[in-house]
Amino acid sequence: MASTGCSYDGQLCVWDWRTGTLLAKQPLHAECSGLCFTEDGGSIVTTGKEHFKVWGITQQQLQRGARGGGSGALALAPKQACLKEFKSCTFVDAKPAVSASQVAASAAGVYALTSSGVLVLMRPAGKTIDKSVNLQVPSAFALAVAPGVVACACAGAVVRVFAAKTLAFKLNVPRPEVGDKAPSDGEKGAGKVRVVSLPFFPLCAAVCSASW
Repeated sequence: MASTGCSYDGQLCVWDWRTGTLLAKQPLHAECSGLCFTEDGGSIVTTGKEHFKVWGITQQQLQRGARGGGSGALALAPKQACLKEFKSCTFVDAKPAVSASQVAASAAGVYALTSSGVLVLMRPAGKTIDKSVNLQVPSAFALAVAPGVVACACAGAVVRVFAAKTLAFKLNVPRPEVGDKAPSDGEKGAGKVRVVSLPFFPLCAAVCSASW
């Protein structure tokens, strides 16, 4: 398991979730806004303001970290990532691509989203760009990934859905309908839009909530 703190923390921590042992504690020297493992578990991707780094991690390293007694002394080294024109961007989120089978996990890439609204598909291991697409929105906030599709939460409660492999545009998720009766002060959801229906709910619930 991996975690990062808020802007004042600036550290990447790797844990053994079974025992709660801290295996690694790596300074990021940046404000981190996104974190994910590649699907094969061989790398960790961290994103933030002018920050996109790929950290390789092996089973042997994890075993050495476990022998360190929870001190977090295991050192992680970032792999070089070629971001081209996106080098100075703020990346707000990153998610691993979902492969069709466990065998293909090592061939899955990583999606990254910039605050200015560009969806980037990184090649396997997250070190080079495969494809990118401009979402044509003022800003973007979060990603959700499912087999065959990737959804992006954007400004104005817009959720755009793209094909997973080609990044071809598929659709805009219809905005939630507003109920006839607003919740009272004592009801759950008071002061918020009441969602009556939301297509693609399992995929888009998280990104929709980020876009309001």
